[in-house]
Amino acid sequence: GVTGGADESRQFLRGKVQALSPRTGRMVEPGREVEYTESDVVGVFEARDDYAEPLTASEVADELGCSRRTALNRLHDLQESTEVTSKKVGGRSRVWWIPVYVDG
Repeated sequence: GVTGGADESRQFLRGKVQALSPRTGRMVEPGREVEYTESDVVGVFEARDDYAEPLTASEVADELGCSRRTALNRLHDLQESTEVTSKKVGGRSRVWWIPVYVDG
């Protein structure tokens, strides 16, 4: 098989593919959603090398090992209660980020 990258984060157990979240280390079975907190999502933003780079909901979901819908729900919650912000790019796409303020 292929080694490295995403393949290393998958394990075959009981005949089902389970994804291992790279950030939380939780095993996620298809169809079974683990509870993800706003703090988990903020951690995805804070763990990056480029703190100012915006992320898509899919990128957050991939990092956490959750569904895109779950990531999107947490991102909307964060936008209402924190400085997390977003903007539409293209027809249906949206990017999310935590503003970085530079002293001028």
